[in-house]
Parts: sequence; C-alpha cells; structure tokens
Amino acid sequence: MKLEHQVSSPEPSKRLKELGVEQESAFYWSVGKHYTTVFCELIRGKRADTVCGPHEEFSAFTVAESLEALPVRGPQMSTLNIQKLERGYAVGYIMSSSIPVFEDLKLEDALSNLRIHLIEKGIVKP
Repeated sequence: MKLEHQVSSPEPSKRLKELGVEQESAFYWSVGKHYTTVFCELIRGKRADTVCGPHEEFSAFTVAESLEALPVRGPQMSTLNIQKLERGYAVGYIMSSSIPVFEDLKLEDALSNLRIHLIEKGIVKP
C-alpha cells in the first residue's frame, strides 16, 4: 500500500495545522506550486532544504497518531466507534446526538475529520 493511502490527505492535514494541532508526526506533506508529496520525518530537513524549494509543510497523521489524539469518551460522547463499511470507514461516538458520524474511503481521513469537528466545536483542544 502506498504511503499516501496510509496517512491523512493533504486537505484535512492542513486544516488540523490551521486549527493549532501540534505538528509532530512520523510523516509530513510538502506542498509546493507544482507538487504535493509525503515524506518521512527522517528526511524532513534535508528534503526541505535541497529538493522542495518554496513549500508548505504539515503533518500527515497516521491512524495510530489520530487514535492517540482522540478522546475515547467524554462529556458529550460515549465510546469511540469505528466501522468498516463496504467502501471505506465510518467513525463517531456511540450514543452521541451532537457529534456526527464521519465517513471516508480512508480510515485516517475519517478520523481527521472527526478530530477537526471536535476542535472546531470546542469539545477537545488542538
């Protein structure tokens, strides 16, 4: 499986950065005028200095990193629920009428979109 399919897509990754989420992860997106690429933390500095040219960087979170950041339960939610669908995944909280279920082809994007929602609603901190 390609690395791009194992990490959050550029759009939710960038939104999480804009919301103030700490930019520490195993992988990063680098977006320039004519390219978008994902790379490992180990080559981050070298790649940025020698290959990328003018670019923007933000964390490309993995499923494990997002699961660590999401609350298992809280005042407005019960247990975190992840479902494998025929096409993709659904994530949300059981017995929560105030938090929608997020569906996506990639589990990481569904988790990132849930995290974005929780931060925007002030339920969790970045």
